[in-house]
Amino acid sequence: MSQTWNLGPVSLTAIFLLAPAYLVSSLRFGFYFLKKIQKRKNELNPKNFEAGLNNIQKSFYTLMAKSYEELRSTDGKSSLDLNVLKEQITELERTIQGLKNLLDSEKNNLELFR
Repeated sequence: MSQTWNLGPVSLTAIFLLAPAYLVSSLRFGFYFLKKIQKRKNELNPKNFEAGLNNIQKSFYTLMAKSYEELRSTDGKSSLDLNVLKEQITELERTIQGLKNLLDSEKNNLELFR
């Protein structure tokens, strides 16, 4: 006895079940990248001195956490994978550059008022 599948209802059911799942995952993916872009923007242009220092502190602690995680994973048996840390180092450099930009802009603003 052979059975044939009617692809219309099966396809329609699959679309109704999978479309919300794909929509949610694509929204999560989009929000992740928007959050990442906003974070980079805030690192390069902090609102005030305290926010700049806070960004540097977060970047430094993240770098230290990744460093210790890498040390623990190798356990002294093999060489460290330094590529893992390069991204965190560039993030720390970016936050330092953001604080420098803030200090330079405040210095220029003070010179304008003199």
